[in-house]
Amino acid sequence: MGCPITSTLNQNLTFTVQSQLGDGTHINATGNVAYSVLDSESNVLLTGNMTLLQTETGLYSATIATSEANGFAVNSSYTINISATISGVAATKTYPFLCVSADFSDENTVYCVLADIQDVFGQSNINKWADLDNDGDSTKIIDRINRGIAWATEEINSKLRRSKYAIPLTDNDGEVPTIIVDIAANLAGVWMYENRGVQDFNPETGAKFHRLEYNRKRAFASISEILSGVKTLDAVIRTTTEIPQAVKCYRHHHEHDNFHTHGGHCI
Repeated sequence: MGCPITSTLNQNLTFTVQSQLGDGTHINATGNVAYSVLDSESNVLLTGNMTLLQTETGLYSATIATSEANGFAVNSSYTINISATISGVAATKTYPFLCVSADFSDENTVYCVLADIQDVFGQSNINKWADLDNDGDSTKIIDRINRGIAWATEEINSKLRRSKYAIPLTDNDGEVPTIIVDIAANLAGVWMYENRGVQDFNPETGAKFHRLEYNRKRAFASISEILSGVKTLDAVIRTTTEIPQAVKCYRHHHEHDNFHTHGGHCI
């Protein structure tokens, strides 16, 4: 249940959402559960209504074609906005995803999308850090953001490839664990910030300092805790029975797919 973090160009993408009251009781929405798909510049590519599934009360599903004919492109980020009315209360849910090429292997599955990074650092900061030429070229900015995402993903893989978890780090439904999304979003933002050459100064001492140092340290600390077993992932375990060497060394020495509302109900 939910939405995959990537979709292959010219193939279908299926997403679901659960309608429920504030106490968790599943309930059908009043009227249509509508969706719209937007690109990174907020242009609407697709709209439609989700279908109520018969297998579960309040469970809705929709399938879209992420095709070139519909305006989708490789290495571009998109957002699905879903809206409904539940027991008289307006509810919304958002799913971000990245469109990838057909030869985009599981080994290179990305662990976050633009919306995840913006949730951490804000849209204006990301646009500034990704604009190396200071010309506001959206194509180059998006390309830079995607490079940061790819770097963060590979950095995580390089650290956790010898952990007990299979690469890519996904659960049985192919979704990336929340804690991995958070680590990747933080690392991607730090990568863009550092490579932009941003310099910050302490307002009291005037000394230079790295204002994203906390984000970087927290991300790598989480990776270390996963390796050592302090933190566990809801992810597929390696099929081999051999304990990775990294885990041996450490032994010696972070969703629900529900809508968010202000009235207690959600989908």
